[in-house]
Amino acid sequence: MNPRPQAKGPLPQLGTDRRTEARRLIGSIEQAKGITDGQFSALGMLITDASLSADEPALVEVQDGLQWLFRTHYLDVPALDGDQREQR
Repeated sequence: MNPRPQAKGPLPQLGTDRRTEARRLIGSIEQAKGITDGQFSALGMLITDASLSADEPALVEVQDGLQWLFRTHYLDVPALDGDQREQR
């Protein structure tokens, strides 16, 4: 039986990859000026995965990013068209 290989270097911190993915996803939503079905799905999977893993840093990143998007794009309700109101 072969011995188990040892990890080289420090183990990655939990949440680092999810936080990075959350930033990337929020950035792509902001650049597109709207949220596609694929982005909604990716956001839902990211939140679910982070919740099941108790990944608080990733959940905070998503919450902060979504609040920022809301403040910058969806706060002026009277100026929004029907699709924008639905996304809000």
